[in-house]
Amino acid sequence: MHTNIFHKSKNGNGLEVANFIKESIEKDSDIIHMKNLEEQPLKDADCSIFICPTYMGSANWGLKKVLKKIQNHKNGDIYVILTGSEKKFNIDAINKIFGKFNMKLVKNPIKVLIKGTKGPIESDYKTQVEDFLKK
Repeated sequence: MHTNIFHKSKNGNGLEVANFIKESIEKDSDIIHMKNLEEQPLKDADCSIFICPTYMGSANWGLKKVLKKIQNHKNGDIYVILTGSEKKFNIDAINKIFGKFNMKLVKNPIKVLIKGTKGPIESDYKTQVEDFLKK
């Protein structure tokens, strides 16, 4: 059983969440920066977790680029964790993005809040992520 954890972290917030997930799950896992996808071999996965910043309530454009590259790969169950300073996000827009690549989210994403535009992450994010991973 393998999990691919994708993140797009400019200021380290997404990477911090990715590292926390890797430490929390009891599976073999790889952390992959979306920008460096070609530089790291991608293993078949029974689960893929995408940690990405939001832009105007939806996932940013970098996610679409990554999904296009991995759409024919074995990705398993799909989970999304969004990061950003705004509390609201558009679940329909996110489902539409994944739907274009024939991927369906296992459950609705969660939002990890960032203070300001660059961070740090809100202090309760670990509890929020742990609850998300349990369900």
